[in-house]
Amino acid sequence: MRINGSIAAIVMLAALIFMFGPIARATPIQHRGIFVYSTLCHGEEGDGGEEFVVMLLASGPMVTYEYTEGAKMTPLLASGPDVKINYGTGKVLFRFSLLDSPTGKPEMIEFSGTITDERLTLKRQGQSEIHLPRIIREKEKIPTC
Repeated sequence: MRINGSIAAIVMLAALIFMFGPIARATPIQHRGIFVYSTLCHGEEGDGGEEFVVMLLASGPMVTYEYTEGAKMTPLLASGPDVKINYGTGKVLFRFSLLDSPTGKPEMIEFSGTITDERLTLKRQGQSEIHLPRIIREKEKIPTC
């Protein structure tokens, strides 16, 4: 009986390390700078991707959001109270106002999730979670899908 309990404890510990190890090693985002997180690509109709540019400025954080549906869509901007970043936990909330919504009335697009120096993980209500790697590029073209 004692051996089974020890094995169970070891298996549980291994599972916890496997599940939470990457989180513990994630590098927190810096308090100032411009960070690009992207899966953006261009190509045929239906191809796509998303890009968030997180600007952490002395005047406060700002975030742009772009996506493609074949063609690159007009970027959306969030700033002020529509951008919340907890530097200790990495939790974020971004709210974008969609002025030309299908209903003709302004709508809010809200993403919540976590940010690190390496990755941005977000979820929009009713949609699946997205994982965007941080992109460090200079004058690089958007890749083809």
